[in-house]
Amino acid sequence: MNLTYSNLKIKNDDFVVINKIDFEKLLKRLDNLETLFANTDISKKQNITYNNEETFPQSLIDKFESNESMIKIFRNYRNMTQNELCKKSGVSISYLRKLEAGHHNCSIDILKKIAKALKVDVDYFLD
Repeated sequence: MNLTYSNLKIKNDDFVVINKIDFEKLLKRLDNLETLFANTDISKKQNITYNNEETFPQSLIDKFESNESMIKIFRNYRNMTQNELCKKSGVSISYLRKLEAGHHNCSIDILKKIAKALKVDVDYFLD
C-alpha cells in the first residue's frame, strides 16, 4: 500500500499527516486484520494469509535470529524430512545436508528450487 504523507513538527512532537482516503484505507486494513486474528487461534501452528502473503507465528520468527539454517528452520516448520524436501526440490540429500549445516554455498537457482518446495520467498535464504 502506497501512502502519501507529510511530516509535521509541532513544538517537540512529530506528526505524520495523510489524506483522509488513505486514512480510511488504513482503518479498513486494520479492521480486516483484527477480524482475521479474532477468528484465529494463534496458539496453534497454522498458516495464516493476509493479502495473499503468509504470516508466521512468533515462535518461528524468533528462530530467524538463531545460527540455524533458514532452510532447516522452514523445512521443520513445514514438517518435512530432508528426503521429502530433496524430492520436491530436486536437490541431493548430501547437498541439502551440507547446506543445512552451513558447509556449502549454493547458486540462486538451487535456492529458488528449495524456496518453491518450501513455499516461501527465496529472500528468506539470502543474507
